[in-house]
Amino acid sequence: MACHTVCCLVALLLLVGQPVAVSATEFISPSGGEVWSVGSDHVVRWDADAIGKSIELLAHYSTNAGLTWTKIPSVTLRPAQGVLRWKVPGPPRKNVRLRITNPDSGLTISNTVPFEISASQAVNNYQWTNVTSEAPYAPRDGAGALTFNNKMFLLGGWHPGNKKDFPMICNNEVWSSTNGKHWTLVKPNTHLDKNFDRAADWEGRHTGGYVVYRDKMWLVGGDTNQGHYQTDIWNSSDGKTWTLVNPGQLPPWGRRALHHTVVYKDKIWVMGGQTMPAFAPSPEAFYRDIWTTTNGKDWTQIQPRKPYWSPRGMIGGSVVFHGRLWILGGGTYDTPTTKSRNYFNDVWSTEDGVIWKQHLARAPWPERQYHHVTVYDDRMWVLAGYNAGDRDDVWYSRDGTNWYRQFGTPWQRRHAASVFVHDGALWMAAGSCMRRDVWRLERSRDPKYRAAVEPDPLVSAVVTLDGLTDRKGFTFDSKHPNGSPDAFQMLQGKPTLILIYADRFGINYIDGQHKNAYAEMQVLGSGDIQFVKWRDGGSSNTILVDNKKRPRRIVIRRK
Repeated sequence: MACHTVCCLVALLLLVGQPVAVSATEFISPSGGEVWSVGSDHVVRWDADAIGKSIELLAHYSTNAGLTWTKIPSVTLRPAQGVLRWKVPGPPRKNVRLRITNPDSGLTISNTVPFEISASQAVNNYQWTNVTSEAPYAPRDGAGALTFNNKMFLLGGWHPGNKKDFPMICNNEVWSSTNGKHWTLVKPNTHLDKNFDRAADWEGRHTGGYVVYRDKMWLVGGDTNQGHYQTDIWNSSDGKTWTLVNPGQLPPWGRRALHHTVVYKDKIWVMGGQTMPAFAPSPEAFYRDIWTTTNGKDWTQIQPRKPYWSPRGMIGGSVVFHGRLWILGGGTYDTPTTKSRNYFNDVWSTEDGVIWKQHLARAPWPERQYHHVTVYDDRMWVLAGYNAGDRDDVWYSRDGTNWYRQFGTPWQRRHAASVFVHDGALWMAAGSCMRRDVWRLERSRDPKYRAAVEPDPLVSAVVTLDGLTDRKGFTFDSKHPNGSPDAFQMLQGKPTLILIYADRFGINYIDGQHKNAYAEMQVLGSGDIQFVKWRDGGSSNTILVDNKKRPRRIVIRRK
């Protein structure tokens, strides 16, 4: 009856020629009462079916409780998904409302409870400096990164292509540095062959649990690259001599990898992770459990109450911030049974591990795994990671709700990087790019320096495959803030959003015949996208562009 009444009212108003503003529902986010900071990025969400998916949807905001409205550019509006990516404008205001209108039906979505725009939390003078491009250690990813006794320590890591330094895929060497340029080999690699004594030293590993706790560095578990689960726990007061804490004792959280390890409230916490049946024999399992210890031997399980985060791991580093423990994104690795990975960008925190608060169901930073999280300069940070390709984006927040992107990243994209907070700076090293570079970020001492700012995209589009299996794609766009090329996942029958910044760009991928294909595209003055030509390959495919839908649609079809 309610739907019938609304529809009749809309029809009546259209017949008499009156302006239509019928409320269909409210936003999923914001729901009212939030405090969003000037310049922060947010994902506005609503039920797309409730208002309709017209390409002509209009977005507005009001800072005076709806008396007047200001239009929001539609380039990041996704009607079919019910999503608007919005950079919050200034100045600060109290009674802020959002409105999405479908001019075809007259239906609107708005928040009846206003939210607030607060002062900006952005820092405009963060600056990266290249400390060295030739650190003495071999390139690697997944190496432990700990700051201990005023030094940075790099532990182990993975590089299967380097048999000299990584004869067993991973090694167990330890390096330290006070300045990021000069590194000392504290402990050479002893994991040389299958005769290695696992009771005498820790096996080489990557993406394990690495923490500083009670004046020692700790290794908590590891990976499965040796064909078994590393359930050993070690600690050291100098990085050279290591003590096995749990000889012959399997921790109660059992055999797992990719778990998240942190120190909080004077305890070591192990959370989540999963089994890896393709690498070590085991039943498939994805975990969301929580365990704590004060000695590495005796463990207590915490029983969290729902709702809380879904099964996941693949989070490097840790965030303990403003007296709370935080979970930022993460994901799951594919298995022979579950062939698709999960990628998350939700934000959770807890005071006790039992009751969890979800600050954001969808953060403005893209979903990712194998990223690094940390605390620096009274802010939480999310750096790099993986989703359809390595990433180089960097984000920070003072409250977990308002996130700012630090543009102008000079280092190469990577996942499973080693990130330190040391000597008043944030440091980036190692990772999947297999470089020996070391970078340092801090507030610039030059009063005139200003960090790069986000450019405005010309147009948005979704790319879909028709008759081709899922594969990695790249946009070649000279003005893209992520750099060029920028990787994205191309999916069969499912759209993937891309943002275009230059009036001429390219889409590159490997076609169904395993040949390179590069489509040259252009953006017209009207904002419409046009296929120009195949600059390389493409003979087995056709590109179709639909400029009548929003976002515009690019379909790559197999002939």
